[in-house]
Amino acid sequence: MPEAGYLREVIVLLVAAVVAVSLAYHLRLGAIMGYLVAGIAIGPYGFGLISDLENTRTLAEFGVVFLLFTVGLELPLSRIKVFLGPAFLLGLVQVVVTTAVLAGTAMLVGFGASAAVVVGGALAFSSTAMVIRLLVDRGELNSHFGRIAFAILLVQDLSVAVFLVLVVALGQSDIGLATSLGLAGLKLVVAVAAILGLGRIALRHILIQVALVKER
Repeated sequence: MPEAGYLREVIVLLVAAVVAVSLAYHLRLGAIMGYLVAGIAIGPYGFGLISDLENTRTLAEFGVVFLLFTVGLELPLSRIKVFLGPAFLLGLVQVVVTTAVLAGTAMLVGFGASAAVVVGGALAFSSTAMVIRLLVDRGELNSHFGRIAFAILLVQDLSVAVFLVLVVALGQSDIGLATSLGLAGLKLVVAVAAILGLGRIALRHILIQVALVKER
């Protein structure tokens, strides 16, 4: 039965995570190192206890969503709005400068312009889930440094959407890089306008109806 195999892999993941993270804490290595060691041990290049990587990726996506949701609950906007302006500018500069430097380096070693932009952009982003996990483990999420880091991570997450649109545009080899960037920007504006419009028109009324139920 597929369900039995899926359940077995979930149990293996949970047990491995508990054991590895507990050992990592005792060795003062942190939870991230424990998760990495557990993944290597039970994965196809370790003991092979996990064979269906698609199921694991699905669970990982849910894990990231729940982690960010929990952080959002514990980190009120009022605590970071003071730093949002400078942090937004700093995050934007970091993404642009890092992408430009890495793209230029990639072009020097023989990459084409489009491929260099993709490589530079991909390496310019941090892992929000991993950084937040480290901040939580160290108790620094609500600190001055943690709030600024969180705001910069938000800027990077927003930039990912721009980058994904850019990658699709760059895949159209029959047009130039400048044209690809222009089309990517246009698609982004249309997408954001559609999301904001649907949010104000549809989602707002749906949430109002949910709130009227008054059931936690």
